[in-house]
Amino acid sequence: MKEISDNFTVLRDGRSVGAGRTRTHGQTRSSKLMVGRDVEDLYPRSARSAGDELLKFNGLAGRGKPQLASLSLRRGEVVGIAG
Repeated sequence: MKEISDNFTVLRDGRSVGAGRTRTHGQTRSSKLMVGRDVEDLYPRSARSAGDELLKFNGLAGRGKPQLASLSLRRGEVVGIAG
């Protein structure tokens, strides 16, 4: 956000709930303005353990890319791949 703006305004439920200089305003504070409370309160951390391995590949290669890509996916995990 700091690279593309000087100032910001947060709208929630059709009303302005905060504004400020992007350079001096932290992302955590901006997120709190957006959701109306601490993000930690919305998604509290809890102990997790890795599930069973469901998918695994090693050394995946294409003509150009990927080159030697490896991945292991376990039950309960969410994976996103972009290129």
